[in-house]
Amino acid sequence: FLISFTKGEKISLFLLKSLLFSLFLVSYGHFYSHHLAKKFIKQNDFSYKHLKERGKKRLEKYLKLAETKGFANLKDFVLRSGLKNEDYFAAYINILGEVVESYANNLPEKLETIKGISFARIDIAGKKRLIVSGNGRFKVGKIIISIASDVYSNHFIKQHPEIEHLLIVKEGKKGFLVRLRGINYFYLLSDLAISFIITITFFLAFSFSKTKRKLFDRVIFSIYLGFSAIFILFGLFLFIFSNTIATKIIEKNIAENLQRIDTLIEKEPSNLSEDYLQWLKSVFGVNIGIYGNGVLQISTDNRKLNLLMPFTIFNRIKWGKKGIYFSRQFAYKEINLPDIPFPVICIKEERNLNPLYNFLRIAAFVFLLIFMVSYFVSYEITKSLVSPLIELSKKAKDVAKGNFEFSINYKHEDEIKELINSITYMATSLKQNYDTLKAIIDNVSSGIVLINVNGDIVLSNRAFNNMSKELREVALEDTEQSEFEFNDRHFAVYRKDIEKNLHLVVIEDLTGVIKASKLEVISDMAKKVAHDIKNPLTPIKLNIDYLLTILKKKEKNIEEILPEVANNILAKVEELKNISSQFSNLFKASKDSIFEEINIKEFLEKMAESYPGVKFNISGKGVKIMASRLKLARVFENLIENSLSFSQKPEISISIEEKGDIVKIDFKDNGSGIDEKNLEKIFEPYFSTREDGTGLGLFIAKEFIEEMGGEIKAFSSKEGGHFELKFRKNNS
Repeated sequence: FLISFTKGEKISLFLLKSLLFSLFLVSYGHFYSHHLAKKFIKQNDFSYKHLKERGKKRLEKYLKLAETKGFANLKDFVLRSGLKNEDYFAAYINILGEVVESYANNLPEKLETIKGISFARIDIAGKKRLIVSGNGRFKVGKIIISIASDVYSNHFIKQHPEIEHLLIVKEGKKGFLVRLRGINYFYLLSDLAISFIITITFFLAFSFSKTKRKLFDRVIFSIYLGFSAIFILFGLFLFIFSNTIATKIIEKNIAENLQRIDTLIEKEPSNLSEDYLQWLKSVFGVNIGIYGNGVLQISTDNRKLNLLMPFTIFNRIKWGKKGIYFSRQFAYKEINLPDIPFPVICIKEERNLNPLYNFLRIAAFVFLLIFMVSYFVSYEITKSLVSPLIELSKKAKDVAKGNFEFSINYKHEDEIKELINSITYMATSLKQNYDTLKAIIDNVSSGIVLINVNGDIVLSNRAFNNMSKELREVALEDTEQSEFEFNDRHFAVYRKDIEKNLHLVVIEDLTGVIKASKLEVISDMAKKVAHDIKNPLTPIKLNIDYLLTILKKKEKNIEEILPEVANNILAKVEELKNISSQFSNLFKASKDSIFEEINIKEFLEKMAESYPGVKFNISGKGVKIMASRLKLARVFENLIENSLSFSQKPEISISIEEKGDIVKIDFKDNGSGIDEKNLEKIFEPYFSTREDGTGLGLFIAKEFIEEMGGEIKAFSSKEGGHFELKFRKNNS
């Protein structure tokens, strides 16, 4: 028990709790009873004077009630007057001197015609009693009442009968001497054993589900249930069959003794006297009484024999078959005595069941000892069976955590050995597969890591291990962010739940890919810019060649030709300037990575001041967004320039609306609008519906908005251009 308890096994902890609970319960019960007994002795007066006065008052109360109240009969009086709660004897005698009714509770039936009130100290079943007797008028006749006024009739004892056996009562000169018995350790320990057994039984019946029991617990409980079943059946046998057998044996002994006593009395009826009956009692060890017409005439002890024969027994003997009749511990038989009318002999043999109860207490001790021994035995047996399985379970959990070193020392060649070999083979196979998988993922350039539900890393490749600690912490943060910047490099994170408790995380460095993509875009843009620059250079060259030809030939007036040629050249130079400006603005803004809080309404109002010929209507709240000021300026410059290209008297309406973490901006103008067929191409590079358009303005606007974490959408409308822009309040 101590070994299993120190290991924290559930069954041992439960047994300890049950033992402590039983010890507390039983100790509390015994010591509390002693406390009540001490309190009773301390608070009560047991002097004869006090007890007689108290008994006299109570008796006078009952006699007065019997005389003044109209009761139907003696039984009605006993029940309604409260006499039934006393230790009493009561008899109703009519005017002819016949006993009509009599009732008793814990007092002997004894008829005494007395005047006034009398007192007597007697010994009843080993108890020292003080009896107060008296008689009075009742109906047509009189009533005789005897009540007890002593230690055992006290109201406190009636409320707490469990303390009665703790008292030792002796007669003194002035009163009863009452003292407390010592603690009966046999009863204490046997009660502890019984309480412990009951606690375990209730625990098994109500607390444990079969599906939750461990193998060790099941073995212990099976042994316990086996022994408890034997104990319960044995106890039932003792209480049922043994009680019946004991009764039959006692009745047989009583019948034999009764037959012998009957023979002796009938042989010499002249010897019948109290002394003769006392001699028979000393020989046969039983109390003897002779009844005449159902009333006790002579006996060895009037206190232990009924004053009146039971009515059913009386009728059976008088009108039924001749023989012996039993009523509890009494045996009755008709006897031949000429001087007594309808004589019946009765004997009483005491039945002491205490040995049976003590035997049950000893049996509880024995059962408890058997249970504890069986616990030790089953613990060792179960340990030899369960220990390899427990170790196997721990090793299996280690394998699940990635520790494939598997070794269990088990010498027996049985089913458990086969199970260990199978799991060892499984662990070896898993180790080989793990090594193969590790070799594969170690050669992957992306960082790969497998994480369990507790956040522990189960598996990681070389690329992940080579990353800095700060980078790994940022990448493994449990957020919705799939891409992030770290030390001027761009990373993407992919997450996937591959099992209930395992998460796969892949970290990929996209810096090279994005750089190559940007270079490709720049290359395409450079080719387009080169083509766009080449277009205006041709007319410039032709105009200069035309001017040189005229100068050489002098065919026309140079003053008339020069302004026209100069205007043509200046127009193409302005076109080249616009192309250069677009390209320059694109790269200046793309390099800007500084994000700041910008009040979008104030920003747009300030931009509107730069276009004096344009009517602006800006509405909404001054919401702040996180953005690059330079990129934001390029976005709205391109939108405004686009509006100016399609309207002679441009009017621009901008509304700002806040929706949670999103700020929505509606940009509308009074231009010609966007054709529905062009909606899909409107943001593509180099797409333009104007002859002089470069097709880069809206493309640049879209790129910059997306870089700031926003989005832009165009709508087809005949009322003018309509764009919807969305920005986040923060750029995370």
